[in-house]
Amino acid sequence: MARLATVFVLLGVVLFAASCAQPATGVSVEGAWIAAPLGESDSASGFAIIHNGAGADDRLVSVSSPRAGEVMLHEMNMDGGLMTMRPLEGGLRVPARGDAELAPNGAHLMFMGMESALVMGETVPVVLQFEQAGVVSVDFTVSDHAPTADAHKTHD
Repeated sequence: MARLATVFVLLGVVLFAASCAQPATGVSVEGAWIAAPLGESDSASGFAIIHNGAGADDRLVSVSSPRAGEVMLHEMNMDGGLMTMRPLEGGLRVPARGDAELAPNGAHLMFMGMESALVMGETVPVVLQFEQAGVVSVDFTVSDHAPTADAHKTHD
């Protein structure tokens, strides 16, 4: 009887520990925003900070949104004094227990073939596909500037 009680206690400890554990994906997104396009443009740039709490590197491999015909990972670089933009081959590495930033003048998202004009302050649903974490859905807010750090703080 004592042995059975020990098994139940151990089972309870394991279940409690599992319920307190970090989500299996380990990925979260903070400060997601889309730069309000100028004029009648059907494309826009998206930015965010991707946190990876997992113990292994991950990689953002694709992005989609029902509001865009296509969403591509791009990077901007200086090449001989000229700013160039091109697709980010192989996706965006998100280091274990680290961050990757999608930012102006660096790696970013390009929303192409927007189905309708973006409105300042609206949210756009975006699906991020990671190699390890799988699918992460995020709402990006249309803005003319990056949100402040406190506005989107998700953890201490």
